[in-house]
Amino acid sequence: MPIKGLSTREDTTARFKVIGKLRKGEPKQSNGQMGADLADYFRFTSDDPEIVRTFYGIYGDKPNHIDFYLPFDHEEANFSSWRELYGTNGLVKRRCDGEHWQNWIDGMRYMRGQKLCELECKDTPNRCPGCPMTSIGRLSIILEPMWRAGYIGLITVLTSGINDIGEISSRLVQHEPLAGKEFELYRETRKIGAPNKKTNKRMAVSKSLVFVELTQRWMLNEIEAAKRTAQARLTGNVPALPSTIDTGIDFSAVAGLNKPDEPLYVEPDEAEEIEGVIIAPEDGTDYDGNGMLEYEPEPTPEPESTYIRVPYPGGLSGQEMLAHAVTVMSFKNVGECMTVLAQVLGPEWRKAEPAAQWETLDAHCASATVQAEMPLEVPA
Repeated sequence: MPIKGLSTREDTTARFKVIGKLRKGEPKQSNGQMGADLADYFRFTSDDPEIVRTFYGIYGDKPNHIDFYLPFDHEEANFSSWRELYGTNGLVKRRCDGEHWQNWIDGMRYMRGQKLCELECKDTPNRCPGCPMTSIGRLSIILEPMWRAGYIGLITVLTSGINDIGEISSRLVQHEPLAGKEFELYRETRKIGAPNKKTNKRMAVSKSLVFVELTQRWMLNEIEAAKRTAQARLTGNVPALPSTIDTGIDFSAVAGLNKPDEPLYVEPDEAEEIEGVIIAPEDGTDYDGNGMLEYEPEPTPEPESTYIRVPYPGGLSGQEMLAHAVTVMSFKNVGECMTVLAQVLGPEWRKAEPAAQWETLDAHCASATVQAEMPLEVPA
């Protein structure tokens, strides 16, 4: 039996394990002040040093553009934003939606519910001049290369910028449903309005903001799918109109919609192959009910690999080998190399010698299947 206020459906939200966080700034200073903004890349942190090493091995020392997926369909399930006040012990003292407190401390008790904000932030949402709380946005994302490397869990992207929060929220709502779609997380410098305390006026300043958008690859696939769907409606799924009905449509002027040809005449004692279908006399044998034998075309042979095997250069560490493989074997990034190693060698691939890892990647590039799906070119 669920406990009211603790484990009922209304009180419970779906949660994945969080394995790390992406932040915009440097660590806090010794005096407790916030660290400086990193301007054009993210900083990754985790309680597990091995996860940190794996992340930077995949994305580099200064990750700026990161492809990701979302675990849930709707914006509010993937992205939360609140105004929060923290105590010296690092715990949340107050959490507010700009009008009502959702969580707060009352003596020794931690309260949850709806309490009208005592600072009257509702009169100037997100802009209360005397409010000590900070806007915090948390985006939960899935990094596929990390999962393939054996680290299953979500990464939390943190931001305290109100421009970031508004931008992320609007982009996610635009692309719902979200689960399964490939997004890109990136930073970019833009001009925004900010208050000038000296002049007591607003001024334009350059600020590095956080953006999320569907990847170019996903968008192009979406366009191709939409084109195929539209074409199918024109050619394959539109029922033929009876010839006795005058529709007033000039079919010859409409792409993909032509008047049907005259019925095919077939000699009663002959059969001929027409566009992949064998038309034969209706003698009641080996037919599908329409007087036609099913025709199975010859399978198309897989293309032969054009990749030239590359001998292991020798004397490389694991990380050096992966970096060298990217330049020689035309993988897109180190994460793609690690994905192949994880698929072929399993979770123990990190323990393999660099020469064995190289041989695995080289064999992968040389396979005809890979050439068919992802053509590779070897630099001269």
